[in-house]
Amino acid sequence: MRTISLRSAQTAANFHYVFNLRHIASVFAGLLMLTPTKFSSTDKVANVWLHECERVYADRLVSPEHQASFQELVQKQAKMAMPSFNFGKFSGENAAPLLFNHFMAGIGEEPVYDQVEEVDVLKKNLDLMLEDYNETNAVMDLVLFEDAMRHICRITRVINNTAGHCMLVGVGGSGKQSLSRLSAHICGFKTKTITISATYGINDLKADIQEMYKLAGVKGEGVMWLFTDNQIVNEKFLVYMNDLLSSGKISDLYAQVSERTSEP
Repeated sequence: MRTISLRSAQTAANFHYVFNLRHIASVFAGLLMLTPTKFSSTDKVANVWLHECERVYADRLVSPEHQASFQELVQKQAKMAMPSFNFGKFSGENAAPLLFNHFMAGIGEEPVYDQVEEVDVLKKNLDLMLEDYNETNAVMDLVLFEDAMRHICRITRVINNTAGHCMLVGVGGSGKQSLSRLSAHICGFKTKTITISATYGINDLKADIQEMYKLAGVKGEGVMWLFTDNQIVNEKFLVYMNDLLSSGKISDLYAQVSERTSEP
């Protein structure tokens, strides 16, 4: 199988161009999110394979040239392995939308990972979910155009997985935090963030992380930690963030408790 040669293209702009077996596992994890009742046709299986490849690989590519290389490669592999399916309809200027999510059944219904057949139905559902969010939170006056809906599907797909995390890149004020908060609400998670002050330091960060660990680990509540680049007031914050993302285990998060042996 051919691979896109991107390792040589690593720069400060695309430092994340490192692909390994974990990414292949993520594609299979996406395939396994389909339930047996949704295997209504082999087309659906082929579509979810293409969708998961785009989410795992294409969403990490930062240039039109690399996106074009990915599309060329995936189309070639698809024609070799599944020649009867028309994947070309999902590429090009007039490409059909290829979206999967777990919330098309609506609010309060059992989440089922399935393909979005009609964008209008997706918008209707998201409008209802935004209205539900605004009833219990600070009101967000969002215009859910097609790109915004695509991003919500992407974010919910990631955070709905165990230890799922993603990095949102865009200019300030483009709606990254708002879409993240709505996505967390759709998944039934609490959105937690830190409040930076002039005296906020490592110990404050550790206390905030401990509180989130308590919510998730002790109380069993879903938590989404929304962390922005403006909150990195100390470069050591990134060490804790890296430990959290890589293993979930932060070595010095809690104070060591010394063991005592008492005389009988």
